[in-house]
Amino acid sequence: MSMSSISSGGQHTVQFDRIHARAPPITLSPPRPYQKRPRLTKQQALQICERRRQVLTARYKELAAWAQAEFSLATPPFKQTIGRALKSESQLRCATADYLMRQRSRPSFQLVLDQCMIEFVVASESWGISLSGSMLIAQARKALHRFNVPPAS
Repeated sequence: MSMSSISSGGQHTVQFDRIHARAPPITLSPPRPYQKRPRLTKQQALQICERRRQVLTARYKELAAWAQAEFSLATPPFKQTIGRALKSESQLRCATADYLMRQRSRPSFQLVLDQCMIEFVVASESWGISLSGSMLIAQARKALHRFNVPPAS
């Protein structure tokens, strides 16, 4: 083994093993607790926009505190969330009730697929064709292929 002597100012000598030497332990600050981001529904975002119209001088922090109290959120929404809601106000005002209930918007191909499937079911009923689950799945796959949507992995 490779042993070395280290002296500190001539007072005493300490035997030091170079091969098995370890660095002093690193002290890290404890990790911050994970703060889950509150997701707002589109309806809640629209209500934030309406609140901003009522109180024109309200800042993002004030709107976030109001939203936390109004919607019983565990934590107030971040400023970015409030900003996104205010920027999308014109889109939210034109939205349907179904869209406003969602937290995330659906991809556009899903809306088109829903419409195609509804038309297929209505046409099948008018022709007197009874549908099975496998027929609906096959029709949906054909529609997705037509829209060039890759299969889910």
